[in-house]
Amino acid sequence: MNYEAVDIIKEVTSLCPTFKMRAQIRKIKWICKIDRLIPTTFNTDAGRLKRILINLIGNSFKFTTKGFVKMNLSLIKVLEKDAIKISITDTGRGISKKD
Repeated sequence: MNYEAVDIIKEVTSLCPTFKMRAQIRKIKWICKIDRLIPTTFNTDAGRLKRILINLIGNSFKFTTKGFVKMNLSLIKVLEKDAIKISITDTGRGISKKD
C-alpha cells in the first residue's frame, strides 16, 4: 500500500461525473453524499481507494435497474482516531439467500 496525504474529497468526487452519466443512461438516481466534517487531507492509498470504489459502485450499477445507487462518506472515530466510513447502497436485486 502506498499511503500518502491526499485530498480525499477531490479523489472521491472525481468519480462522480462518470457515475452520474451512467445513472442518466440507466434512468436511475446517482447520489453522492459527503459529510462536511471530513477533513480535506487524509492518509490513504488514493489509487487503491479509487479502484475499490469503481468496482463496488460499478457492481451496484450493474444490478440496479430502477431506483438509485448511493455513495455516502462519513467521519467516524475508530480507537479515538478519525476514519472515513464509505458505504455504497442501491436498490438492486442483491445477492440471493442461497448465495
